[in-house]
Amino acid sequence: MTTRAAPQDQDGASLPAALEQDRREVARSYGLREFRIEAVGRQLILDGMAPSYKAKRSAGAAADLLAGHLMVVNRLRVMPTEGPVGSKNAA
Repeated sequence: MTTRAAPQDQDGASLPAALEQDRREVARSYGLREFRIEAVGRQLILDGMAPSYKAKRSAGAAADLLAGHLMVVNRLRVMPTEGPVGSKNAA
């Protein structure tokens, strides 16, 4: 696992700790991978991978509830996780 720098806003300042906590909670709740939130002006930009379209939409709706931002740009990519090997055709 790589260590990432704290998320930053457009001025290069670290995002508030509360937003970082929200990011972790959204990522955990919807099974997101490599999930990042970037604040640009009054926008939140979501980036990373979601396991399904439902998870992508739900994460976007959750981010939309975060106070102080007018618009959420959802750039999450849907990358389904694979089940156990042979689970479809088990004999």
